[in-house]
Amino acid sequence: MVGVELLQKYQALTRGVTLYFDRPDAKKRNVVAAIDFGTSFSGYAWAFEYDPFTVYTKEWLGENMTSGTEKAPTTVLVNPEGEFHSFGYEAEDEYAVLVDGEMFHNWYYFRNFKMKLYTNKYLRRDTMLKDMDGKQMLALDVFTMAIKYIYGCLVEDLAERAPEVKIDDISWVITVPAIWSDAAKQFMREASVNAGIPGDRLKLVLEPEAASLYCKTRDPSEIKTISGERTENPLARGKRYILLDLGGGTADMSAHEVLKDGCLREIHRATGDALGGSSVDEAFNRLLNDLFGTEFMLDFFEDYRQDYLKLMRDFEGKKRLPLDRKSSLVFQIPETLLHKLKEGTRATLEEAVGRSKHKKHIRVKVDKLLLDGDLVADLFKVTVNGIVSYIREMKVNPRLADVDTIVLAGGFSESFHVREAVTENFPKVLIVTAPDPGNAILKGAVLMGHRPEIITERVARYTYGVSFARKPFCEGDPEELFARRNRETYCDGVFEKLVTIGQSIQRTDVFILQRTSFLASKHAKQRRLYTKMYASIEENPEYCTEENFCVKIGEIIRHPPRRGWPDVVKTRIEIMFGETEMTARIIEEHSGIEYKARIDSL
Repeated sequence: MVGVELLQKYQALTRGVTLYFDRPDAKKRNVVAAIDFGTSFSGYAWAFEYDPFTVYTKEWLGENMTSGTEKAPTTVLVNPEGEFHSFGYEAEDEYAVLVDGEMFHNWYYFRNFKMKLYTNKYLRRDTMLKDMDGKQMLALDVFTMAIKYIYGCLVEDLAERAPEVKIDDISWVITVPAIWSDAAKQFMREASVNAGIPGDRLKLVLEPEAASLYCKTRDPSEIKTISGERTENPLARGKRYILLDLGGGTADMSAHEVLKDGCLREIHRATGDALGGSSVDEAFNRLLNDLFGTEFMLDFFEDYRQDYLKLMRDFEGKKRLPLDRKSSLVFQIPETLLHKLKEGTRATLEEAVGRSKHKKHIRVKVDKLLLDGDLVADLFKVTVNGIVSYIREMKVNPRLADVDTIVLAGGFSESFHVREAVTENFPKVLIVTAPDPGNAILKGAVLMGHRPEIITERVARYTYGVSFARKPFCEGDPEELFARRNRETYCDGVFEKLVTIGQSIQRTDVFILQRTSFLASKHAKQRRLYTKMYASIEENPEYCTEENFCVKIGEIIRHPPRRGWPDVVKTRIEIMFGETEMTARIIEEHSGIEYKARIDSL
């Protein structure tokens, strides 16, 4: 009877989406473990293969906290020797102690550092990351430390709750924004492997897709309507919708269609930008600079950094409150700031506010600032306008002309000002949200780990191609090459296209390019051959250069045979887009040797 009841539960939860599971068998101990590495907060979740909808998470606690949270701040504290010390609330609490004791100067304190992978155009293994004081460490090391700690907590949790589960029974999932570059995704994979996660058991999952699947598996009654008329399940089979994943760092947007078999098909390439909650924090920081002066705030940070961080955390929490334009946002100003203000400028808090351009929107009550609704809305203005602009761009696409539903997910989507902006700008659209938007990605990632094939089709975010030509040999049309092979003329860096940006790609698609290489000298026959993969935002780039917005995303290096390459080297290049990654394969016709490379392009 228990097995029958579980099967009935699965049927109810999978309404509108196909997630086939075998008959529940408690003897099966295979586990999917997901890590949601966020800009502001991170966490993990896991579930047994036989019971994928019972998701386990960790309760993170900090000092003086009465209740835990399912995610912890993405904060890493490193000791003066460059060794990991702590993560999350523990790192913040320990750093506060160091600051109070004036012992923090040689320590490294990293907060909200995930955005480095999005903003750094030239991301490399040796890319450096600056901490709060400007001290630098290898970014790869910092990411590895954070993932390793979360990985260790998850393994300990499993050992306590299910000691019979072995490490080899665990399949791992790491979430990444859809708008990240291929290099950033590769970087995240490498950091995860360095942290101890087996590469052959690791999948990267796009955050909007995880959120979409999570929403699909909820009962329709759990999907909350924010605005618009709703007459049926907005996420049923045949429905199309725009998914907004609004997190701490980025606004990540995709459009999905639910197919007849319940699988999901991407109908618009992922888009978005750095329009998450942290951009509103930056606006609040600029407001403080306007009120008290930039140099004053820098000095305040240097002298009383713990009070400064506490003030910023206070805002981070309050910006998510369900406030409307009539509500005031109240902040208690640290006593140290009031003292420094009076000491440095000989002004009271009320006098400082009275001199600012915001005086009509701020009231002072002893040691508190009361920001009126208009000023709070102004802090959100640039961010929400950017989000709305991206939605408009998506709606212009003919593929989305008849899409009349927007699904909100991610912690920042709970903001009143975000919801107000989306509602006002798209009054004829049905706007709904996940039952637990802040954890939709984390819990959806577990489901994606169980059934990654649920996404049957994606839209290429870039144009993909290769470049062979390198001195002293040249590749191209055989007749042309023979005509000029003895001249000092080389066709270097020509872009050979395989996939076009915006092209729909199914999981089973294979893209093929065949090339013939003529080696111009005996010396060339002993050289290594490089097949370099490039991505571009142009539809038809001519050359693999920055002028054509081309970026190298990987390469396959082929070493010459013992007797050297033959005069003519014929190769077949195959690009395959699988469930969560792209695979490049090169086959040498003369030898039958295969070379493979994995690229986390998703």
